[in-house]
Amino acid sequence: MSDLKTMRIDCDVSITAQAGEANGLHKFEMVANTGARMKVGFAHPVVLDLSTLRFSQNLPIYLNHDSDKIVGHSESVKVEGGKIIIKGVISGANEHADFVAKSASNKFPWQASVGVDETTLELVAKDNSVKVNGNMEAGPVYIARSGNMFESSFCGNGADKNTSARLAANKERVEMSDTNNEQPKVDAVKAEKERVERITAICGDDTEIAAKAINEEWDAQKTELAVMRAKRPTVKPSQDAGAWKTNPNILAAALCLSAGLSADFVAKKYGKDIVDQASHKEYQQEGLQSICYRAVQAAGLPTQMGKFNMSSVVESQRILAASSTYSLPGILGNSANTFLLAGYEGVNGVATKLCATRSVSDFKENTGYRMTTKGEISAIGTGGQYKHLTLVEEDYTNQADEYGAMITLPRKDIINDSLSSFAQIPTMLGRKSRIKLEKVFHTLVLDNTSSFYHTTGTPNYVTGATYALSATGLEKAQLTLRKQKDENGDPIFVRPKYLFVPVELDVTASQLMQATGLTGGSTAVLNTNVWANKFEVVSSELLSDTSFHASASTTGYYLMGDPSAGGSFTISYLNGQSNPFVETSDTEFDTAGFSYRVTFDFGVDYSDSRMSVFMKGAN
Repeated sequence: MSDLKTMRIDCDVSITAQAGEANGLHKFEMVANTGARMKVGFAHPVVLDLSTLRFSQNLPIYLNHDSDKIVGHSESVKVEGGKIIIKGVISGANEHADFVAKSASNKFPWQASVGVDETTLELVAKDNSVKVNGNMEAGPVYIARSGNMFESSFCGNGADKNTSARLAANKERVEMSDTNNEQPKVDAVKAEKERVERITAICGDDTEIAAKAINEEWDAQKTELAVMRAKRPTVKPSQDAGAWKTNPNILAAALCLSAGLSADFVAKKYGKDIVDQASHKEYQQEGLQSICYRAVQAAGLPTQMGKFNMSSVVESQRILAASSTYSLPGILGNSANTFLLAGYEGVNGVATKLCATRSVSDFKENTGYRMTTKGEISAIGTGGQYKHLTLVEEDYTNQADEYGAMITLPRKDIINDSLSSFAQIPTMLGRKSRIKLEKVFHTLVLDNTSSFYHTTGTPNYVTGATYALSATGLEKAQLTLRKQKDENGDPIFVRPKYLFVPVELDVTASQLMQATGLTGGSTAVLNTNVWANKFEVVSSELLSDTSFHASASTTGYYLMGDPSAGGSFTISYLNGQSNPFVETSDTEFDTAGFSYRVTFDFGVDYSDSRMSVFMKGAN
């Protein structure tokens, strides 16, 4: 919408003197027929929306819009039959009022101009239409809405002698106030008029862009850019451009294969059909320069393999801006996401195996609830009456946080066709994303905030060297975990699944799980290993790294239940996105290269302490 501060509507006027009127004042009547279109100096006609026009019944009447030349005032103002009808008296006690009255008596053909300000000018684009004042107005046309009629004036000549109603835009509104205070208003009106006129001239017949530019208050530069983009030719796939023109994922997959990712891994991302096409000889050894070459080719610019420059690549992206199919940053971004995933999955982490998962919709702290009951299910009485149980809420909190970094593919790497540089950056960031998740998880485990692992009540924390990792220690760990109870005092029936140990205990744990028989010192020999394949061994470097955490230990280990049944720890992913991802950043595409943003939104929190036990393995 465009706000025009001041407008004028010229109209017919008649002045009469009636006998018997008090003080012999002359009466006048102005009739403005504004239902039709009016030419007012813009590229398109203007229609004043009378239904939204605002006015008071007592308007000042001036001579030639000069507030120092008071002629009279109105007594009645109304909108009727598509007209503005103003009736009033010539009440000014000055020569200007006398001049108007005497001239009218001598049959001078006075015209009138009605002043309207604070008007919103809306452009209806070509091929569109809108109903105004009971008529359907087809575009292109301007609709002046919500105007405030603040005065009316007697004028010797109207802005257009061939019409009885005319909208004359942007003549200065002059009020009875300091002239200096009015100048900003006059300047604003002038600037707005010039803006609308420039936009109209730039857009020409393109009324759709003109309407958007005026209504959204664009400047001339932004409007010109929009018009230029609209005039660019529509890109159509050429017959010799290859299958990638209809599916750019072929190029993204080809880049991944050229960089050394396995076909099976790439197929997990794009599907076997895409990988089969990307393996065609046309795309073998696909590199950064060939990708850029194809983009220049798709834009219809001159190409010669190996001899185009970065300016042509930049220009190709401007031409192809409206087509996501040919987006060079998009193709490279898809490839970067695959490299990122390869780096992420290449880390032998444990957090995703040992934690439950949850999707959250924001970064606020979210509270989850687990419903338990107090009371027993008992036999139904002879009267058919059921015994009531009490529902108990157990709450826990989860919160996701935001982690991220920028990827930049420099111009020189494109010129040098350095695909390895492009692949290494997201792969490295994928690794760092997974390592960050592991560090957050291990920090939470080792912090043991608020005695998550405790020795009081129903303990889930066992100390003593007697229970170091061994058959004896495992027996105590399993017994402790299976004796955990709910609020009703009933067993929670958790089944241990994971034996979580530091790397120093990995061999010992594996022997316990895989040996066919165990010897228990001089007094006990077990012909059968009851722990064989009982639990899955999960080992971690961080559990014993004292440079990472002061509570790290080479003797402590954990026995954990299946996180799908609840879990002691929960990873929250924003909107369920469980992997880091690459997206094109807000950085403008230019000759410096391409920029991408890597984001990983997750959080790790405590959940249910009864789903795991910690064995210190020392006193």
